[in-house]
Amino acid sequence: RGLEVVATAPAGGSGGVHPMLSWEPVPDAASYWLVVTDADGQPYWAWMGSATEVRFGGGDSTEMNQTAVLHEPMSWSVIAINTEGELVAFSEPVAIEP
Repeated sequence: RGLEVVATAPAGGSGGVHPMLSWEPVPDAASYWLVVTDADGQPYWAWMGSATEVRFGGGDSTEMNQTAVLHEPMSWSVIAINTEGELVAFSEPVAIEP
């Protein structure tokens, strides 16, 4: 089952190196797993939680000194998991740039 994924930028301009990534909630989803892959398709950063948005690299500030930054074109995708740990939806990869 498809999952709509929408990348959003912080208010006031470019998403920069820590843009917000967000997606539509999925019925029956208890948690979401997000994976960012680099230009070669290798996993670069991942996140898991129940929210439907997360800042690239984690944290709640665009000014945080984090090691995971959007420094080149990458892509990201999300899967939705139910309370039994079963896959209920997934997204196609979405391109994102700094």
